[in-house]
Amino acid sequence: MTTFAAVTANAQEKKKEYRSAESGRYVTKKQAEKNPSTTYSTTRKSGNSKRSK
Repeated sequence: MTTFAAVTANAQEKKKEYRSAESGRYVTKKQAEKNPSTTYSTTRKSGNSKRSK
């Protein structure tokens, strides 16, 4: 039961993506933590939406 609760909690967390303020390129979380003054994070958009053609 404990494992299920942990998995559920992790699934509900918002995923973040990190970008360089200087270049606009995506960077890893590790790089963002190393250079907090030149990076920013945003929440990821859900990939489950269907596009109309």
